[in-house]
Amino acid sequence: MNIEHSLNTVCPYYTMFPLEFPERVLRAAGARELVADPYCGRGTTIYAARLRGLRSYGVDSSPVAVAVSRAKVTSTSLSAVMQAYDRLLNAVPWAETPTGRFWRLAYHAETLSVLCRLRVALRRSLKRNAAAESDAVTMLRAVALGALHGPLNAAGLSGSYFGNQMPRTFAPKPDYAVRFWTERRLRPHAANVRDIIRKRARKILDGFVPSSGTGWIVAGDSRKQAAWEMLPGKISRVITSPPYYGMNTYEEDQWLRIWFLGGPSTVRYGNKNQLSHHSPEDFAKSMAKVWDQIGDHARPELAMAVRFGGIGSHKSDYRQIMADSLEHSIHHWRMVSTREAGDAADGRRQAETMGKRAKSSSIEERDFYVRLS
Repeated sequence: MNIEHSLNTVCPYYTMFPLEFPERVLRAAGARELVADPYCGRGTTIYAARLRGLRSYGVDSSPVAVAVSRAKVTSTSLSAVMQAYDRLLNAVPWAETPTGRFWRLAYHAETLSVLCRLRVALRRSLKRNAAAESDAVTMLRAVALGALHGPLNAAGLSGSYFGNQMPRTFAPKPDYAVRFWTERRLRPHAANVRDIIRKRARKILDGFVPSSGTGWIVAGDSRKQAAWEMLPGKISRVITSPPYYGMNTYEEDQWLRIWFLGGPSTVRYGNKNQLSHHSPEDFAKSMAKVWDQIGDHARPELAMAVRFGGIGSHKSDYRQIMADSLEHSIHHWRMVSTREAGDAADGRRQAETMGKRAKSSSIEERDFYVRLS
């Protein structure tokens, strides 16, 4: 794995398409193009655009997605990240820690204390002025998010992660995690937070030469005009992967990372800013509002590549949902071609789990190539 891919995987998601998809689409992109992703997730499209020196614009309603995507357009160094860590941690000598069986078993008390201090410091930094925040702090936040949970190493220690045995791509629910740890007598060991952050940041930043691509990442609902007010120009190309119909647990699956970003210390179910999952028709109409915004801010020659699919627990015709979403849009879209993208349960898209597979695994994906007509 090269340095560029290390940055791209700073904080992995369960639902993330491989870098190969946007890289392939962008081979035909011109030097002055503006690439957009209305569901930017962990920022793979943003990162691919940066590698080619292109401008990019990403939108997502998840605070985790925004934090990780913003790291993909930073220009910093290992020393700057570690200086930021020391400065922020020293500014918060004490912070309240969450209580309960989950937290006692998830992290060693010393580790949790440091994480809570860092959590408060990073939150204060973001509140002061998100636009003016240093690239070092932005990278530090993403690195910490990526180390927040993951598997133990062969010696039964946390290794590259801060806590007890957990998946690396999503956070387990507290009750299940407590049962899992208790049955196997797994206890958290004290982790050196600074050393883990340094190790992970070095892998990303040592020898990394940033390209000239620039990016803007916005926290918002891509169906609404407000999410597009910071666009630096007209969009010429879109590369994206919307949530699949029935896949509506993004925020609860990332609850531990959301806590670290300032959210509650318990799982919060539901996300009012996501697409409607009441029925395939409602979902298509909801997605059409995103295509409306894209069309409103597009160059006449705009090309759109959309990876979309279906999941095992919702046997809907995702190809029809995609076609209907284009039909419901106020703009006229033309489906140019489609191609199979494989089974999303294979390879890097398969989640690591604590003794069981994800119940809502994706069953099929296709790439849809669309143009304004």
